Amino acid sequence: MDFRDLVRMIPKEKRGQFSEKLIDTLLEAGEGEVAPHLAKIILHYWQRDQLDSHAGLTYLLEATAEVNPKQIAVILEESGLQNLSTAYSPLWDKLF
Repeated sequence: MDFRDLVRMIPKEKRGQFSEKLIDTLLEAGEGEVAPHLAKIILHYWQRDQLDSHAGLTYLLEATAEVNPKQIAVILEESGLQNLSTAYSPLWDKLF
């Protein structure tokens, strides 16, 4: 499983809220840096108002995993996607 697979499991009606929480996490991250290529891609999707698209969310998840991977599980739970927290576990194991 990778981030694309995880995004496929997020219902479309929850993607907007989920992307906003990921953006908040990235903006509030005190430690870690987003790779420049990811920052450029995220900016590209932001400019086109597509951060909640499949591709936009995939890159947001990847960037969040770089700066604060533990927060992804918290955001999944806060978004009412507890079932995806367990789906995220294999990704979590790869990150640590």
